[in-house]
Amino acid sequence: MKTFLRLFFPLVLIGGVTNGALAQKQLTGEISGNYQAGEYLISGDVVVIPKTTLSFAPGSVLRFENYAGITVQGRFVCNGTPQQPVVFTSAHDVPHTKTMPDAYDWNGIKVTFEADSISLEHCTIAYSTFGLNIESNATQVSLKNIAFIHNGSASLTRGKKLIPVQETTPVSFNWPEMTTVTAEAGGQGERLADSGKQEGKHTEPSLSPVGADKAYKYSHGRRVRRITFGVLAAGSGVAGAVFQLRAASRYDDYKADRSYDFASHDADWQSVRNAEKMRNVFYVFAGVCAAAFSISIPF
Repeated sequence: MKTFLRLFFPLVLIGGVTNGALAQKQLTGEISGNYQAGEYLISGDVVVIPKTTLSFAPGSVLRFENYAGITVQGRFVCNGTPQQPVVFTSAHDVPHTKTMPDAYDWNGIKVTFEADSISLEHCTIAYSTFGLNIESNATQVSLKNIAFIHNGSASLTRGKKLIPVQETTPVSFNWPEMTTVTAEAGGQGERLADSGKQEGKHTEPSLSPVGADKAYKYSHGRRVRRITFGVLAAGSGVAGAVFQLRAASRYDDYKADRSYDFASHDADWQSVRNAEKMRNVFYVFAGVCAAAFSISIPF
């Protein structure tokens, strides 16, 4: 009996874990069609090829592994409900996980230039790198009560222009008419005039091309500055270390020289001094670039 219990409980435990793993259907590659409500694990890039439609039923939860995402070249439809939204989130966004979900955990949803249309309603996009990126201003887009949670470099981009959204506050847009709709708690926004204004607790104005372009350039400039200063600091530090090793090697040669040739001794000592000067120059420059990198982070 004891032997049976020793075997039975581990089997039950393994079975429970296996059932939990199998509960998530894995998706990757080119897919299309209507998927029923459930939990899906996206292990690689999902591509909606041209002239096809991909949709997920209300209540679906899509969890993405690192570097995974959705590329829409055809038509993408996810119409959730207030009680059963469609959730796009990180693979780490599960109960009792050692690794907590965070921004940049997965790529995001990219709607390419050749895409037919995208229609999302009552959806949440969380912990991605760029959220929802719509490459073309001509693509037909319908967004109703879409919430963005803790995404990385951007949450919503259209035509390389950042669209400002507030964390966790659902927003609604209908493009290319650029008519905005109110994001109400009940989920049914009222369409407003083409003035670009919204009513209610949250106001989400349509972004002018000039303002959006400035926001995009500013965000892009911040990344370029950080990368530049970081690369310069690292490269200068490596160069300083190389010259430090060279100075040490030349100094060993200088001490080992027993030829009593004063000209040779002077040449060896001068090479040591030159290597030390270059080491100091690169270390100082690395420190300046590291300080500039630190200053550029909050700005």
